[in-house]
Formats: sequence, structure tokens, C-alpha cells
Amino acid sequence: GRFTLTVTDLGAAGALTAMAGAFNLESSSESEGRYEKVGEVDGRMTTEEYDTGARRGEYSVLVADRFLVQAEGEGVSIEELKAAVRSVGFSQLEQLAQGD
Repeated sequence: GRFTLTVTDLGAAGALTAMAGAFNLESSSESEGRYEKVGEVDGRMTTEEYDTGARRGEYSVLVADRFLVQAEGEGVSIEELKAAVRSVGFSQLEQLAQGD
């Protein structure tokens, strides 16, 4: 399997996403071995999409209402994608956001 891990500075656009979280935007759907979830985990907005048959998916976390940390790949489990995202230092990104 393989995956790509990215960190994107959303700047002001991240605040809009955070506003959606303030309105408790949560959803989930499942169909034919695929699912999508949007919600809050540990106080951060997350999105999760995974196709169990293809072993392909994407997991992302919005950190400090500014940085989007995302892993997407194929031939990997959703847990591997989550672990890749968690391997990024969220606390360091939060400190960077506070420095602005």
C-alpha cells in the first residue's frame, strides 16, 4: 500500500470550516462497503472516507482552525491513515497558529 500525507495552511478559509463545526456539523453515510464521516474528534473537525473493498481512503483533521492534516492512500487500512495523520505534531501546529 501507499499513502500521501499533506499539511495545508488554510489561513482564513480554515476559520470558515471551524464555523461549520460550531454548528455541530456531523454526518455519516454508508453504502456498498464505503462510508463517509464528518464530525469532531478530540475537539477538532475530522473527515473520514473509506472503501473497504478497494482499501482506499482519506482521513483529515483541522488543527487550530487553520491547518488541514490529511492522509489519503490505497492498499492501506483506515487505521494506518489515522496513525499517519496523528504522527504530525498537532501541538506544534497549534503553537505556530498562535504565533500569528
